[in-house]
Amino acid sequence: MNTHIDFLKLLLPPVAYDKAAQFLSTELSAEANQLDAFQASVMAMLLEIDPRTTVQLLSDWERVYGLPDQGLMTATTIAERQARLTAKVLQTGGLSKAYFQSLLEQAGYTVIIDEPRGFFAGVNRCGDRIYSPPAVCWYWRVRLRRNGQVISAANRSQVRAWLDNFKAAFSFVDLED
Repeated sequence: MNTHIDFLKLLLPPVAYDKAAQFLSTELSAEANQLDAFQASVMAMLLEIDPRTTVQLLSDWERVYGLPDQGLMTATTIAERQARLTAKVLQTGGLSKAYFQSLLEQAGYTVIIDEPRGFFAGVNRCGDRIYSPPAVCWYWRVRLRRNGQVISAANRSQVRAWLDNFKAAFSFVDLED
């Protein structure tokens, strides 16, 4: 199916060439095939420059963005890999609970993050857990679930390594069951 052959015939001078001649039509058809193939490769390349649709250059994109992240479950399908790449490209960074919660949820975990406070008179009451205020300032308790189940110790250590890469150096994250 040549889409360019009609355009090539329009480029011929109207009187000098017979547009229906056999040899000329064969030559124009061959050139139109090349133009059609080139257009198809350009259209395919347009899909490769977008991380949401890339397939052939997916491994190159992942290499540039440092994927797969150490510590997170490995993405197995192309759609999962594209989703993880897109998330990495759109990452703006941050130190908030919401930022880390969204990153872990994108990786397929159900997350609860607590920021315990020190015990203060007039604020807390009898029975509240006591933490040392200097240590508590930058301390998070993270509870992870995957498909409603507590994650294994191996997965927990992978997530801890991943969090250590992204958390602030002066903070402490405790993964609980």
